[in-house]
Parts: sequence; C-alpha cells; structure tokens
Amino acid sequence: EIIVLMYHSVDRSGWKLAVSPAMFERQMSYLARKNFAVSLTDVVAYVKGEKKLPAHAVAVTFDDGYRDLLTTVLPILECYKIPVTVFIPGDLSTQTGPEGKPRLTEEELRTLAQSPFITIGSHAQTHRKFTELTPEEMKNEAEGSADALTHIVGKRPRFFAYPFGAR
Repeated sequence: EIIVLMYHSVDRSGWKLAVSPAMFERQMSYLARKNFAVSLTDVVAYVKGEKKLPAHAVAVTFDDGYRDLLTTVLPILECYKIPVTVFIPGDLSTQTGPEGKPRLTEEELRTLAQSPFITIGSHAQTHRKFTELTPEEMKNEAEGSADALTHIVGKRPRFFAYPFGAR
C-alpha cells in the first residue's frame, strides 16, 4: 500500500487547508524515523516494476505554491530528508486560497526548485476546475503550465495534479 499525503499550507492561520508548523514537523519526523518517505518518482518506478519500496511507503505532496513552502516547509524537509513534489500553477499570480496568502514569486520558486528534496509538478496554468473546461481549454491549461514552469525552473514538470482534484 502506498499513501500520498497532500498538503496546501503550513502555518498558524487556522485556514482549513493549513496545518501548524509543529504538527507538520511531528509528521515529517515520524516518516523519517520509520523510513516511510518516498518520492513520487520512486512510486512511479515501483508501479513500473523498476524499484522496491518500503512497507507503508508515503509520498508527500503540496498544492498551490504558497510562500511557506520556502520559509517554513523546506527547512523541515531538509532536516528530515523528506522528498516532496510541489504542484504549482504556471501562472504564479493565480489566486488559489485565502485572499492575501502569499504565493511564491518566480525567484522564490527557482530557489525552492534547487533543493534536492523538491520536485516541481504542474497544477494547471490558472487553477481552474477541469470538469468545467472544454478539451481545448484543458489542453491549454496543461501545456501552458508545463511551458511556464519549464521557463521558470529550467526543467519540464514530470507530474501533473488536477486543481481541486477534479478530473
């Protein structure tokens, strides 16, 4: 069994999609202690029969690209050596959560992407629900995001997460 933990934000805001820094650190400490943490790349290799995973493997992901990824999350990941895939809308100005919650800038995203513990994935171009789009709009959202993220971080995203989980 493979588990994927999906986060949005690590802060003390009380937002329903945020966990506190203390709770996140406890969770990452547990994964590290138990040696459960694996990357999504490892999960794909396992599915293809190319790699073995530990029992109770857990992959960690983040959606939306809030600034706390750089300021709060990355130091915890580095401390516990936890690999994470971060799904980012290609248009970094897209609002995906509470008004005023800071998102990563292009420069900050480039800094984040340099970490050996971070894999950048696509979260569509403008974070629209795919169930409400035409096939052409879906194609434009997916390709536009991959192109924009490639331009920003210098590497084409391998993974894609549907905004809102809608597909």
